[in-house]
Amino acid sequence: PAGDNLGESLAEQAKQVASGFEQGKFAPGVGYGNVYLSYVNPRSEWREVVPINKSGILGRLKKLAKKYEAFWSEAQAVHFILTGKACPITPARVRFKLNSYGIHKVTLEVSPHLTGDNVRSLYIKGRQKLFQVLKTDRNSRRISEKHIQLAVFAVKENGSWVYKMKKWNVKNPQWKYNNSSNFARDCKTAYRRVTGWKWEE
Repeated sequence: PAGDNLGESLAEQAKQVASGFEQGKFAPGVGYGNVYLSYVNPRSEWREVVPINKSGILGRLKKLAKKYEAFWSEAQAVHFILTGKACPITPARVRFKLNSYGIHKVTLEVSPHLTGDNVRSLYIKGRQKLFQVLKTDRNSRRISEKHIQLAVFAVKENGSWVYKMKKWNVKNPQWKYNNSSNFARDCKTAYRRVTGWKWEE
């Protein structure tokens, strides 16, 4: 029924429905199933979720947004469709899943153009976020901010331990080292605690 201007019609109708929700004309959840649409609230810029009728106009918007899943989350795709404003396309996504049996997972979606070191750094950060949520680490002890920074720094920086230590001291004077052996030891320990892997030269 939209004729040749399906995209414009879809966006216009979706804006009207979204405006209706904001003005209280519609009651979210009434007469709706368990289908939800994510969107970016233009006022707060936070992601929000609303129950929708999958056979209605917002259901069509959800299907259209799915075509962009390789680039953005559903909320970002909806934002792009309705406003024309594109969020930056990230070369990687890091997520984690919690499991009631304690089998938690860190999930990476990465561009094949990222280096191994980039992927390793992303995993370390994702794992740390997971432990922050769980409020524990693999050894049932919290990992300090210093050790997190040491693990990431050791992976990112190249060169000898003496060179790395000097660079570390410039960036982190509050955690300054005077002995490169102690610095290397702490980096390796931090890396093992954060990733669960032994440091390999």
